[in-house]
Formats: sequence, structure tokens, C-alpha cells
Amino acid sequence: MGDNTPIISLPATPPTFQEYQLIHQTQQRQRYPELANQQKPATSDPWKRKVRLWLGVLAGAAGYFIWFEPAGGVGYLLVFSVFTALGLLYQWWEYRRAFLQYQRRPQPLGFRVAEAGLAVQWLQGWQRLRWPNLTRVQQVGDWLLLYPGPDFCYYLDLRQVPAPYTAVDVLALIGKQEVSGPAPTFAS
Repeated sequence: MGDNTPIISLPATPPTFQEYQLIHQTQQRQRYPELANQQKPATSDPWKRKVRLWLGVLAGAAGYFIWFEPAGGVGYLLVFSVFTALGLLYQWWEYRRAFLQYQRRPQPLGFRVAEAGLAVQWLQGWQRLRWPNLTRVQQVGDWLLLYPGPDFCYYLDLRQVPAPYTAVDVLALIGKQEVSGPAPTFAS
């Protein structure tokens, strides 16, 4: 490394459950662009209000039809609505389960981003990863996901980049690698 090359230190700030869910829902929409025109993710407030409103309406309708007018075509609508609500609840539960598994893994204490690679601070010391050793780098909103393997990634919160540096400086350090030699694949 040259004398002019910055080394940017970032704290390890793990994503909250809502951020984790939004990151992975965004990745899912990027993976399947044909689904991109669907409603916003469950973590957005207007969507939550709509779901709560419709669940309340459906619960009221279910109560009415169960007590006063059973069966008919409305019974099928009720069953469909209940299974839709259960499907949304199951999707939320799956994200929650994956997030809890992520939290149980040892978490890094900090990161150093340099032109040569990424250094990850653990309780036992520093682990250095050269950029070519990463299999994929993906920016999702304010988060930079660095994949040293197919099933694991480091989450770097680009909002935590200390002054005088910015998220653009971090991305520039990583982006230089694509021009000068082998580097991780940037996914969009």
C-alpha cells in the first residue's frame, strides 16, 4: 500500500431485524426482476397498516359469517384470506428465524477497508481478506454486503463511515480492484 492510500475503519454495526429483512427482500427482488412491480416489503409502514386493516376486516367478516351465515362462496373467500394471512406470517417467521441464526454467529468488532483488502476484527485478533478472496460484493441501500463464501457475508453499514471519508470513498477503494486485476463481482 502506498502512503496516500487511506485505511477506513468502520465499527461493526449489525443490521436490525427490519434492516435485515429489507436487505434480503431487496436481494430477492433483484434476483427476480419480474417480481419487482409487486407491493413494497413488509417492513414499510404503509404496507403494515394495510395488512393490519385487511386482517381486521377479514377477522370481522369471519366472525360475522361464522356466527350468522355459514358456508357458500364467502366461505371459500374466508379460507383463501386466512391462508393468505398465514402465508405472510410464515414469511415473516422465516426471516425472523434466519435473522436469529445470523445473530447467534460470532459477530466481528470492526472492519478496516483498504485498497489491499478487508480486515475484520474479532475477539481473537484481525483476519485479513484480500479483495480477490471475496466471491461477491453487493450494495443494498446503505449496506455493503461482502461475501467471503456463498453462505456468509459481512454487513458494512455505509452510514457509519467516519469523517472525513464517505461511503463513496469505501466503494472507490473496492472499485479500484475491478480495474487493476481480479476482484469480487459487484452485484446490482
